[in-house]
Amino acid sequence: MTTTATDPWEEKIAQARADLAALERQVEDGELEEADAAPLRAAYLQEISDAERAADAPVDAALADGRGSRRLLVGVLIAVVAIVGVTVAASQALVPRSPTPDDVDLSEVSNEAMEAVIADNPGDPQINGMRLALADRYFEEESYQQAFEHYRIVLENDPATEEAARALGRMGWMTYRSGQPELAVESIERAIELDTSYGEGRFFLGLVQLCGLGDHEVAAVTLEEVLALPDLPADVRPEVEEALELARSGGTCG
Repeated sequence: MTTTATDPWEEKIAQARADLAALERQVEDGELEEADAAPLRAAYLQEISDAERAADAPVDAALADGRGSRRLLVGVLIAVVAIVGVTVAASQALVPRSPTPDDVDLSEVSNEAMEAVIADNPGDPQINGMRLALADRYFEEESYQQAFEHYRIVLENDPATEEAARALGRMGWMTYRSGQPELAVESIERAIELDTSYGEGRFFLGLVQLCGLGDHEVAAVTLEEVLALPDLPADVRPEVEEALELARSGGTCG
């Protein structure tokens, strides 16, 4: 491992640790509620973990695989990877895409360009589609701090029902990842109340009930509802069935 390859990651780790320490001080001083701090804490911890792994990876290997270590499963899968192998693509299949200004093909737009456009239109509800798409990218990369902030702003700017549901659902999942399953359930349930067709949110809820709360009976009911969704993609169905079997058998998550 060369110094030039490692130093940027060491700086990232140091900054994330400093941010985490500052966050804990804010909580201790009563400046920040635990419910607000939880997703941020999870984001900082994830940044540290990702940076440590990247610092230890051979530079040549990282360059050879253009997708790099970011070719990861959606957050849903990390906590239950031993039992549920849903990929990012499979999870996304449960989520309808939001329209964007002038039907821009955001797959051709970089994160940096999207950030610039959003920065120029911070409070414009018309930019919600782009902000949500960018938040989704960060979420799928597990860059939770950035994702959480964009989802939060979406909720503050007159979102469409589907936009609000996705923001609440994914913020709930990040809250679960931070070790707060009860708060996570509240957020995800609010998302489903807004949009009963939000399949990803229902899947999130079942997994939190199963792996976060250990409530197998309730989780089984929720996962059965996921299986009953009329538009459940065929490639997602086996993963839901596997989680449902675990719930019915009373097993524990990996």
